Amino acid sequence: MKILEICTGFPLSFQGGITNYVRSLANELYSSGNDVYVLGAKDSSTYPFHYVEFTSNFNGFVYGGQNDPKGLQWLKSFVAKEKFDIIHVHMGIGLDWNLFRVLEGTNYLVSLHDYYYICPRITMMGPSGIACEKYDQEKCKKCISYLHRFKIARFLSRHISSLTGKSEFVPYIPQNITKIRYEKYSKLLSNAKLVLPVSTRVQEIYINSGINAKYKVMHIGNISAENFDNVNITKSTDKFINLVFLGRLSYYKGIKPLFFIADRVNKDKIKIHFWGYAGEYSESLKTHGIVNHGKYNQMQLSKILSSMDVGLVLPIWEDNGPQVVMEMLNNKLPVIATSMGGITDFVNDNNGYLFNPYSNDGLDKAVDFINNLTSDKVFNMKTMITRTLSPKEHCLELLNVYQKILQAK
Repeated sequence: MKILEICTGFPLSFQGGITNYVRSLANELYSSGNDVYVLGAKDSSTYPFHYVEFTSNFNGFVYGGQNDPKGLQWLKSFVAKEKFDIIHVHMGIGLDWNLFRVLEGTNYLVSLHDYYYICPRITMMGPSGIACEKYDQEKCKKCISYLHRFKIARFLSRHISSLTGKSEFVPYIPQNITKIRYEKYSKLLSNAKLVLPVSTRVQEIYINSGINAKYKVMHIGNISAENFDNVNITKSTDKFINLVFLGRLSYYKGIKPLFFIADRVNKDKIKIHFWGYAGEYSESLKTHGIVNHGKYNQMQLSKILSSMDVGLVLPIWEDNGPQVVMEMLNNKLPVIATSMGGITDFVNDNNGYLFNPYSNDGLDKAVDFINNLTSDKVFNMKTMITRTLSPKEHCLELLNVYQKILQAK
C-alpha cells in the first residue's frame, strides 16, 4: 500500500505529541511492508521511509488568512504524480486552508489530534481562561482580534497578562477570520472518507460545532503498553501516599487545581511530587508544599512511576488524548484527573477518580477522596487497571481502516 502521512508545521524529529505519534506510526507502517511517505517541515534526521520536506509560506501558527497558492500547487502536483492509495492528514499547520481542493477525489482521512480545524488557538481556550465546548460563530469571531495577526501584539499581550495577572489583553478589532477558517476546514473534514477523533470528547466537540463528517473514534497507541505485563504491583509500606504530577506546568495543564489540592490535603499523610518543567512556578511549588524533582527523560519514566502511588492529571482545557494518562495506567498507577477531554475514555471509578475542575464542590470532593486514600484502596485500584493500546496494535487497527476504504472504493 502506498501511503502518505501529512504532518506539516514541524520537523518530524520535533519532540511533540503529534510528531512523536506520526514518527512511530510511519515506522510501524513501513515495518509492515508498506510504501510510506511522510510530508513534514525541513528535517536533518534520516528515516527508513520516504521523508518529503515541505517549505511553508507561514511561520508557525497563523491567526489571519492561510493562503499559500504556490505551496498548494506544489502539493497538488506531488499528490497527482505519486498516486497514493491512502492520504492521512495529521497536522495541517503551514498548509493553505484550501487543502480540501488538493485532496478532493483521493482516499484521504483526517485524524483529529486537537481542535486546530475549529479553533485558531488549537486549545479551545479563549481570553476568559475557561474551556469552550464548541465552535460558536459570534463568540469565536470576538476571540481573535485583527491585532492577533501580528507577533508583536501577541507578545505584548502575553507580557501584560503575566505582569498584571489578568486575562489576555489585546484591543478587539473585528474580523471574520474564524468564520472563513471554519468554512474552509468544514469542507476538508466533511469530504474526508473518514475522520478519526482521538477520543470521544474530541468527537463530541466537533459534532457540536456543526462539522458533519463520517467519524470513528480511534485511540492512539502508547509504547508504555508494551511493558504492562512486567509491572509488578505491591502494597505500599511508605508513611505517605505519594501523588505525582508530570510534564510542563502551565495554566492550561492545571496549575490552579494542583495548588488548590496541595493546600488542602493532609500533609501528614499525603505527599505530592512534581517531575517536569516548572518554569515560572518553581518557587510556587515549594510554597504549596510540592516536592520538585526537576526535569526527567522518557527512559526514567518507569522508575519514577514505580516509586509513586497515584497519578495526578489536571488540565482545565479539553485535553484531546493525554499521553500521560496512558503512561500512568500502563505503569499500573491509578489516576486522579479532571473530567476533561479524552481523559474520560480511560479513567473511571475503578482505576481512579474524576472531578470537574470548574466546580468548587468537585474540587472539594477530590480533596476528600485524596485524604481518604489508604494503601489498601490504592492497591485495589491498581489491580483494576487494564492497559491501553500499543503502537503496533494501533497500527494494525489503522491498516484495517485503510483496507476497508480501498475495498469500499
